[in-house]
Amino acid sequence: MTTSSVRNIVSFEDRATASQAKPRDNLLVIELTIQDIDVARILVDTGCSANVIYKSTLERMGIDLNTITDDPSLVVGLSGNNTMTLGSIDLSVKTGSVTKNVEFLVVDGPTAYNVIVGTPWLNSMRAIPSTFHLCLKFPTPSGVETIQGDRGSIANSPEIFRQSQRAESLEGKREPTCEPVVSIYLDESYPERCVEIGANLREPLKAELIACLQNNLNTFDWTAEDMPGIDISITCHKLNIDQTHKPVKQKRQKLGPERATAVNEEVEKLLKVRSITEVKYPDWIANPIVVKKKNGKWRVCVDFTYLNKACPKDCFPLPHIDRPVEATAGNKRLSFMDAFSGYNQIMMNPDDREKLHLSPIAEHIATRFAVASGEFLGYLVAFRGIEANPKQIDALIEMVSPRTKREILRLTGRVTALNCFISRSTD
Repeated sequence: MTTSSVRNIVSFEDRATASQAKPRDNLLVIELTIQDIDVARILVDTGCSANVIYKSTLERMGIDLNTITDDPSLVVGLSGNNTMTLGSIDLSVKTGSVTKNVEFLVVDGPTAYNVIVGTPWLNSMRAIPSTFHLCLKFPTPSGVETIQGDRGSIANSPEIFRQSQRAESLEGKREPTCEPVVSIYLDESYPERCVEIGANLREPLKAELIACLQNNLNTFDWTAEDMPGIDISITCHKLNIDQTHKPVKQKRQKLGPERATAVNEEVEKLLKVRSITEVKYPDWIANPIVVKKKNGKWRVCVDFTYLNKACPKDCFPLPHIDRPVEATAGNKRLSFMDAFSGYNQIMMNPDDREKLHLSPIAEHIATRFAVASGEFLGYLVAFRGIEANPKQIDALIEMVSPRTKREILRLTGRVTALNCFISRSTD
């Protein structure tokens, strides 16, 4: 055995642990020099297949965040939780006398550590960690070097950097936002026909997107006349009415002038595009229901309560909405379309048309293309995944704590009612 090979033998001695408190179940937390800055509270995790550094750590180190490569990826934790990274960054890491260029995944989130080094760094260093001896050893040309772990618990080490006595957050809580958009005209002959694209799009992506939309102009339906529906020879909807139910003719309900005008306009619009036809002697009569939408316009619906009772329920298993929304995570650019405002109507079977009135189908919407974030189904969706919409949770955030017995009982009742709609809401 040569002298150099003897120097590179890595061994651990039990006497080195004699002064340690028992039981010895501490994590291996070390200190390294990253970009010429001594960084403490670095967790050595042999079960992590990546090196992770947190955004707050980079900010305190004064590293420009623009150096982060724009390639976000999905990281899956031990519990199955998904975390979207901001990208990756290469940093110089000095361990003892050895300096290496290490790639880190950048994560934005709360953490008890500044950095997590996993198997990529350990393998590159040929390092062998020992949680029993609370140290890490690695071979070098001059022999085996040792990095001692933090002997105290992480709770007793409030400092984050050696040169910093008090670590203060450089950034407040990040509020999720929607990316601003700009309207573009796809056809100058029709200025009202416009769509929205992300305002932060850069060239040449912006020009390529506009050209793609203009080349596919015929795929957009701008009016009800552009949506003739699907031919009934292909598919149609048939009402499976239980013949034991007697037809119900609802008594006519009077509407206010504003609502009556909205109903008349809707009827004229649907008659014009032949979505509905006049029936002389119907067996089923249902009243229209008029509700005001968020944009101030009226939505005309029909009360099909009795007709629904006469039809057996069909099983339409729908996927959990969180799954298709979470599937958008990791995409740098998203496109949104409000499917509630306009859709292609499947025609009714001619024998069933007199039994009901079709819901409104014609309304132009502004579709958004290639935005980094936007509102979808009440959530804010970005490349990081789903985020809570501040507009939807303001009532919970601004709710004051109960101060009297009556207010406590009222809060308990509300939580009980909420649990009927949201499982485990009391956890």
